[in-house]
Amino acid sequence: MAAQQQDMAQIVDDLQGHIANLNKEYQQTLTMAQQSEQSLARSRSDNAALDSELQRSRLDQAEAQKTINNQLRMLRLSADSGPSAAKSALQDELQDLAKQLTSLFPDIVVSQRAAGDAVLDIPLALIFKPASLQWVDNIDALLRPLASSLQNLPNAEFLIIGHSDARPIVSSWAENYPSNWELSSARASKVVQYFVDLGVSAEQMTAAGKAANSPVRAEDNAAAWQINRRLEIRIAN
Repeated sequence: MAAQQQDMAQIVDDLQGHIANLNKEYQQTLTMAQQSEQSLARSRSDNAALDSELQRSRLDQAEAQKTINNQLRMLRLSADSGPSAAKSALQDELQDLAKQLTSLFPDIVVSQRAAGDAVLDIPLALIFKPASLQWVDNIDALLRPLASSLQNLPNAEFLIIGHSDARPIVSSWAENYPSNWELSSARASKVVQYFVDLGVSAEQMTAAGKAANSPVRAEDNAAAWQINRRLEIRIAN
């Protein structure tokens, strides 16, 4: 009887040892599986980053090619027909730009002056977050195609003007921007720098701020303030 008990005890010990080994192997297998999943997730993330970079590269290449083609076309027109043909081509570019912008952003107002210059009035709400110099989240959707269009006008001059409403600067801003003159100038300068970073010639651009001195509407109410807060882009022949 004692011998049988010893045999049973040995069998139990063997089974417990076997179970312990199985648990150890299971934990090792589980760890390896988790590591494989993490490695796969990193690979997917790297592939997504590469795909995104490839798409940006293709977009930049397409924009560069478009710019080159338009510049060549302008040069050919200038050589073949003189200044009048180049001016006509510029007018065509301005009309195309106006159609593109107003179709994407109906709040943008595009007007034509007697001298042939174009004026774009862009509400500040499409560019900056309220009471700040921070871009809105989708700023690239507006300024990137606009910069591309400006690059297609190598013979034009661009005046970027910031406009504010008539209300005084809030106290928290007064240290850096004592008045709307400084604030409107800072906003115009930031847009100019954005265009320069995207390849628009700095020699073609001038930044200015007019505070509340060129309002679209003279009323002193919220609706007029919203319309008067704008960025003006003048495109001159």
